[in-house]
Amino acid sequence: MTQSPRFPALLMAATMLATPALGTPAFASPAAADNAAKAPDDPQKALEARIARIEAQMAQMQDDLAAARQELAAARATPQGGPAPAVVAPAPTALAAASAPTAERAPGAITPDRPAPPRDEGQPAIRLGGTIKMVASIARVESTSLANNALGRDIYVPTMIPSPTGSGRRFTNTSLRQTELHLSTHHIVAGHTIDGYVEVDFQPLPGPDADLTVPNRETPYLRRAFVKVDRWTVGQDWTTFQFTGALPESTDYIGATEGLVFVRQPLVRYSQPLGDGLALHVALEKPESHVAETSSNGWADNHRSQKPDLAARLGWSGRQGELSLAGLAREIHGEAGNFRRLGVGGSLGGKIWLDEDQGADLRFMITYGRNIGRYVGLGSTDLGQEYQMVGNGVRARGYGNIDTAAVMAALHVPLGSTLRANLIGAWQNNHYEMLPGMNQVYANGNTHTVWSTAFNLFWSPLPAIDIGYEYRHARKTFITAAPAGTLDKLELAGKYHF
Repeated sequence: MTQSPRFPALLMAATMLATPALGTPAFASPAAADNAAKAPDDPQKALEARIARIEAQMAQMQDDLAAARQELAAARATPQGGPAPAVVAPAPTALAAASAPTAERAPGAITPDRPAPPRDEGQPAIRLGGTIKMVASIARVESTSLANNALGRDIYVPTMIPSPTGSGRRFTNTSLRQTELHLSTHHIVAGHTIDGYVEVDFQPLPGPDADLTVPNRETPYLRRAFVKVDRWTVGQDWTTFQFTGALPESTDYIGATEGLVFVRQPLVRYSQPLGDGLALHVALEKPESHVAETSSNGWADNHRSQKPDLAARLGWSGRQGELSLAGLAREIHGEAGNFRRLGVGGSLGGKIWLDEDQGADLRFMITYGRNIGRYVGLGSTDLGQEYQMVGNGVRARGYGNIDTAAVMAALHVPLGSTLRANLIGAWQNNHYEMLPGMNQVYANGNTHTVWSTAFNLFWSPLPAIDIGYEYRHARKTFITAAPAGTLDKLELAGKYHF
C-alpha cells in the first residue's frame, strides 16, 4: 500500500487532536461514533476523512473567534448611550506651525505639549509638566537704593536700574521662584477639539507674601490659564502682539527685557490658517493704562480704560524658520480730567535657521509705537503727565505722547551635542512729547534709553537637565538730568524639565 506524502504529518496531527483531554475525547459525539463504526476497512482512508472533518471544524472555530474579537472591540469603542461618531485625527495645519511656541525659551516663554488624542470621547488626555529652576546671582549697581526683596534682584528689570547715589553696591540672590508647573488637557467632544491649559510659577511682584528668612515660602502666581475650542482661545495667555519664538535662551526670566514685547493677560482670540505656512490671529485683550501721575508719585495703573485693546498677528512658519508681523491699537486714559489718547504700534519678529540641521538660529524683534509702553520692556510708561509750575503750585496739566522703539537680537549656536552658546543684545528708546505751554515732565526715574548685552553658555549633561552661566551688562539714561545708571550681573542657573 502506497502512503500519501502527508500521511506521517496527518497521522501525528490526528494523534494529538484525538488525545483525550481531562478524560474527555476531543470532538466526540454520537454522530462521530456512528461514522467511525461505518468507516471503511482501509485505515488510511478513514484517517484522512477524519482529519478533513477536524480541519473543517478548526477553520470554523477560527472564523468564530475572529468574529467574537470584532464584536468585543466594537463594544469597547462604543460609549454608553449609543455609538460614537468617527474621529479622524487632523493633519498638521499652518495654524499649528505658525503659532506653536519654540522649544527653547525663557520661563515666560513655556507652551503646553499636546497629549495623544484619547480613544474615548468621554476621557480627556491629561498631562502634568513643568520646570524646576534654581538661580544664584551676584550683581553690582552704582547705588544703594535697590531695596531688599525687590523684583530687580530676582530678574533683569531695566526700569529698576537706579541712578548712581554714592558708592556702588553688590548684592547676591538665590531663589527657586522661576520654578513653573503646568497642566494641559486634550479632549474631543462631538467632533470639536477642546484644549485646556493652566500654568503657575512662584515669581511674584514684591509683596509681603515672600519670606526669605527661615521658611523661605513662596506663593504660586497664575501665569496662563485658557481654554481652546477649535480655533477660539478664551482666557489668559501671551498677548497676540507678542511673538514668543523670538525669546532668547537665557538664565534670566526673560533674557532681553528692554527689546521685547512681553505681556500675559486675559483675551479672546480667533486663529485662522491661511495655507502655505501662514496663519492669522485676531484678539480683543484686557485694557489697562500705565501712566506717570503726579497724584500717585510714580507710575499708576488707573483702571480707567474701558475699550479692549485690539491686537492682530500674521505668522509664517517654514523650513527656513518663522516670521511674525503684529499690530496693536488701544485707548489710554489719564487720571486728570478723564484724558484719553490713542495708542498704536507694530512689531516684526522672527527666528531664522542658520544651518540645515536647524541647530543654530538668529532670533530678533523690532517694535515701534506711540503710547504702547505697557507692552514693551516690562511696562514702560504709556503716557507722561506734564505740567507748568507757577510759584509753588501747578498751573496746568496735560498728558504727552510717548514714542517707544525697541530692538532685540539673539544668536544661538550649538557647540556640540550637549553645549551651546547665546549672544544677546537689546535696546530701547522713549521719546516724551513736550506739550505747548508745559515746562516740566513728571518723570520720577522714567527711562529715556536703556540697552544691555549678555553672553551665556548652557550645558545639558542629560536631556532633561540644563545648567547655564550668564554675564550681563546694562546701562540706562533718564529723561531728567540724573546721571546714567549701570548694572553688571553674573548668574548661574540649573533647570530640570519634566
